[in-house]
Amino acid sequence: AKDWQYDYKKVFTDPKLQLTTSNRILISDKDAQPYIFALFYLQYNPSRFQSEAVFTPVNDWGVSKVASFDKLEFRHITYNADKHLRNVILVGTPEEIPESIPGHNLYFLNGEVAFRMVKQ
Repeated sequence: AKDWQYDYKKVFTDPKLQLTTSNRILISDKDAQPYIFALFYLQYNPSRFQSEAVFTPVNDWGVSKVASFDKLEFRHITYNADKHLRNVILVGTPEEIPESIPGHNLYFLNGEVAFRMVKQ
């Protein structure tokens, strides 16, 4: 499940994501480009995505990634730097958001924590 990025399915289908009540949602990009899972599981309108997508600068390999669209931002979560943000949902790995922070866990099929969701 981990190798098939099952964890992103859990992120975008979990009702606790609360897309309609949060101004901003930061999602870890630990496994490349999770925006594609957002588009698929949220059944996002392709035309709307094309008009809203913001890309990262082109890297040394000549590639850029989707940095954001709508309320969703995709990047590494650094809890100590991001904890001051308000009206935001942080979705990060257990390495990015410590267990000591109250939140909601999303699990792989084997019971291992895949992501932690924290509403600020």
